[in-house]
Amino acid sequence: MQTPGSPQDYIKLADAIPRLLDETHELEETVLFPDFHRQSGSYFAGVVIERLKAEHRCDRLSAEELSRTLRAVANGQCKLAPDTVAYMVRGFLESLRRHILSEKLMLEALLAAKSEQREVFG
Repeated sequence: MQTPGSPQDYIKLADAIPRLLDETHELEETVLFPDFHRQSGSYFAGVVIERLKAEHRCDRLSAEELSRTLRAVANGQCKLAPDTVAYMVRGFLESLRRHILSEKLMLEALLAAKSEQREVFG
């Protein structure tokens, strides 16, 4: 498969994607989610947090699959069509965009509640 970029670029991406995702999820789950839950005053917050944690698990699996695929591309061993690899990348990025939007809304609600000294859903 002819690809733009060097094999080293693909290896760097393959290494970085799961690592950065893990670091981000760790931060969210140890800082953002507990703070949101404390400030929410609602059962709904727990449901939202559990959904986001489930997305983390799916994102992790997708990141691992994408990482393996990028390594195969770098090593010239990928049997997937270039369009298939491109769809994998786009699908992964779209999933992350939706997840980030959910967390952005959570952060905005949390910051607004803190500035107004009220519960998130109060």
